[in-house]
Amino acid sequence: MSRRIDVSAASMEGKALAREAASGAGKLLITDFEKHTCMFYLKGGRLLEMVSLGAAEEEAGSGYHVGDLFLARVSNISKELKAAFVLYGTEGESLTGFLPFSQISGDLNPKQGDLLCVRLKAEPQRGKRASFSAKIDWSRIPDGEDIRNAAAHDNKIRRLSVSEGPDLKPVMKAVADKVHYDIEEIVTDKEGLYERLSAGISGTPVRLYTDRQLSLSALYSLHTKGSDALARKVWLPSGGYLIFDYTEAMTVIDVNSGKMEKSGAGFVSDLNREAAREVALQIRLRNLSGMILVDFVNNDAENASESLLAYMQDLLKADICFAKALDITALGIMEITRKKTRKSLREQFVF
Repeated sequence: MSRRIDVSAASMEGKALAREAASGAGKLLITDFEKHTCMFYLKGGRLLEMVSLGAAEEEAGSGYHVGDLFLARVSNISKELKAAFVLYGTEGESLTGFLPFSQISGDLNPKQGDLLCVRLKAEPQRGKRASFSAKIDWSRIPDGEDIRNAAAHDNKIRRLSVSEGPDLKPVMKAVADKVHYDIEEIVTDKEGLYERLSAGISGTPVRLYTDRQLSLSALYSLHTKGSDALARKVWLPSGGYLIFDYTEAMTVIDVNSGKMEKSGAGFVSDLNREAAREVALQIRLRNLSGMILVDFVNNDAENASESLLAYMQDLLKADICFAKALDITALGIMEITRKKTRKSLREQFVF
């Protein structure tokens, strides 16, 4: 049975929801979603950003995860790819990973057959190999020097240690970035994370959510919001909608009038501006990067393209990453480029 929250109630959650509704305060929520521990950034009730922090704790014993340390054997050196290929896992189930030269310290000159201590940076997905780094700050790893010394006297590939749960760097970055994040508080229902956050963050309240009758995810509809952020279709308030399609080279977004029955240049202009606002939000939420093409509804009104382009350029100034609307082609396609800082949301959840 669902439980309704009375925002006028004297409960902590009732007050928090009422305050958020009134002020549009930003909030970081950290909980599990689709076997991942995720950071959700909400402001004014809208999900603006969602980041996987790693495998959920209950999955930590299955497979390998970002942050794990390995003693890996160099199987091949590719000067063309500027990378080494390494065998990791165990001798009986050796898997092949990718180690870019840029992730190898200058004092190392690995050769085929050498054993290296490496850290998993990206799990294998969609036909891509796991990616590793040999640049390891042992002082930041519990028992780091002991692990390093033990590895120096070993001659078998193996996992050296398991990461300490979710990577909290995105959370720390969000707290520190006052320009793009307005955070009233951080809330998590994971006790271990609460302790780590409380110890590592000052100046921003951190709260442990303990209501067992209503989950943190249900209270803020995070499963619905997260699923919508990965969906192909996004509805607009007016009845129009966006369609997202992905290729290796680019992301294509199609604007459709949908259920709307009005017509005329003024109507099309309003629809395209509404779509532009949602596109700008979705680009950040989905963490799209590289070439992004947006097919807006055709508008023959004078200066319509120039006006829409200027509007999108202004919207993109609020993005946390560098993003720019470059042009609108003769076919009415807007060209947008955005800097890549991490995997897209779709890639994080291996869709």
